[in-house]
Amino acid sequence: MAAYDIQPATVTDLDALAELERIGFPLDQYSNERLKYLLKHANASSYKVEASGRIQAYAMVLWRRASRVGHLYSIVTHPDFQGRGLGGALLSRLETDAAARGCDRIRLEVRADNTTAIRFYLDRGYKVVKELPGFYSEDAPGLRMAKRLQ
Repeated sequence: MAAYDIQPATVTDLDALAELERIGFPLDQYSNERLKYLLKHANASSYKVEASGRIQAYAMVLWRRASRVGHLYSIVTHPDFQGRGLGGALLSRLETDAAARGCDRIRLEVRADNTTAIRFYLDRGYKVVKELPGFYSEDAPGLRMAKRLQ
């Protein structure tokens, strides 16, 4: 995997992150208001990969106090930059953060019809732990996936 300059994402990145959400998740993206709240007030870590003034990918994980499970909330790479390892680099960074915080697992939800994302997670050691009927918009089913960290 190539090395990327992964930096914290902040509220100053809000518009670019919201645009990535709209492009990456046309039916289930987070609103600008929700993203702003998560960036400013949530117990979360958010990272971006940016080059030439353009955010190419970002990821966010939420932390619950007194929990040993990190919740991957969002990870998205702009289509122009997919296939270059950006998502994998961001996921690896979040997993490292989770382990440093004492987490022993990361979990996430993914649309059951998003076969590309499901394969991405399976290839990185995540397993389906629960089916989630009607979890997404338009009553689309989801899957909960999790990975035990070393």
